Amino acid sequence: MAKYLKNSDKILQVVLNDAKLIEIGKYKPQEIGTLDDALFSDNAVIRTVALMVSGLSQKLSEKQIYNQVFDYLKGESL
Repeated sequence: MAKYLKNSDKILQVVLNDAKLIEIGKYKPQEIGTLDDALFSDNAVIRTVALMVSGLSQKLSEKQIYNQVFDYLKGESL
Protein backbone atom coordinates (compact mmCIF):
# COMPACT_ATOMS: atom_id res chain seq x y z
CA MET A 1 0.00 0.00 0.00
CA ALA A 2 1.33 3.45 -0.91
CA LYS A 3 2.16 5.86 1.86
CA TYR A 4 0.43 9.22 1.50
CA LEU A 5 2.20 12.18 3.02
CA LYS A 6 0.43 15.05 4.70
CA ASN A 7 1.29 18.58 3.59
CA SER A 8 3.30 19.09 6.78
CA ASP A 9 5.42 16.02 5.88
CA LYS A 10 6.02 17.40 2.40
CA ILE A 11 7.01 20.83 3.75
CA LEU A 12 9.42 19.22 6.19
CA GLN A 13 11.05 17.20 3.41
CA VAL A 14 11.39 20.19 1.09
CA VAL A 15 13.08 22.31 3.76
CA LEU A 16 15.36 19.52 5.00
CA ASN A 17 16.48 18.69 1.46
CA ASP A 18 18.27 22.05 1.31
CA ALA A 19 21.98 21.43 0.64
CA LYS A 20 23.14 24.02 3.21
CA LEU A 21 20.99 22.52 5.98
CA ILE A 22 22.25 19.03 5.11
CA GLU A 23 25.82 20.30 5.37
CA ILE A 24 25.22 22.09 8.68
CA GLY A 25 23.11 19.32 10.21
CA LYS A 26 25.28 16.48 8.96
CA TYR A 27 22.31 14.26 8.16
CA LYS A 28 21.32 12.23 5.13
CA PRO A 29 18.09 13.10 3.32
CA GLN A 30 17.11 9.43 3.65
CA GLU A 31 16.81 10.03 7.42
CA ILE A 32 13.85 12.32 6.82
CA GLY A 33 10.60 10.49 7.39
CA THR A 34 7.33 11.96 8.49
CA LEU A 35 6.88 15.00 10.67
CA ASP A 36 6.04 12.72 13.59
CA ASP A 37 9.34 10.85 13.12
CA ALA A 38 11.30 14.09 12.83
CA LEU A 39 9.87 15.44 16.09
CA PHE A 40 11.71 12.64 17.88
CA SER A 41 14.94 12.84 15.87
CA ASP A 42 18.26 12.99 17.69
CA ASN A 43 19.49 15.47 15.07
CA ALA A 44 18.98 19.04 16.29
CA VAL A 45 18.50 20.51 12.80
CA ILE A 46 15.88 17.94 11.82
CA ARG A 47 14.03 18.31 15.11
CA THR A 48 14.14 22.12 15.11
CA VAL A 49 12.69 22.33 11.60
CA ALA A 50 10.08 19.74 12.60
CA LEU A 51 9.07 21.84 15.61
CA MET A 52 8.57 24.88 13.38
CA VAL A 53 6.58 22.98 10.74
CA SER A 54 4.50 21.30 13.44
CA GLY A 55 3.75 24.62 15.10
CA LEU A 56 2.65 26.15 11.82
CA SER A 57 0.43 23.20 10.97
CA GLN A 58 -1.16 23.45 14.43
CA LYS A 59 -1.70 27.18 13.81
CA LEU A 60 0.33 28.14 16.88
CA SER A 61 1.34 31.77 17.25
CA GLU A 62 4.85 32.84 16.30
CA LYS A 63 5.59 33.37 19.98
CA GLN A 64 4.46 29.82 20.86
CA ILE A 65 6.63 28.36 18.10
CA TYR A 66 9.56 30.49 19.22
CA ASN A 67 9.16 29.31 22.81
CA GLN A 68 9.03 25.64 21.76
CA VAL A 69 12.14 25.96 19.61
CA PHE A 70 13.99 28.03 22.22
CA ASP A 71 13.18 25.58 25.00
CA TYR A 72 14.30 22.63 22.88
CA LEU A 73 17.56 24.26 21.81
CA LYS A 74 18.26 25.50 25.34
CA GLY A 75 17.87 21.96 26.60
CA GLU A 76 20.18 20.66 23.86
CA SER A 77 23.01 23.00 24.89
CA LEU A 78 23.10 21.76 28.49
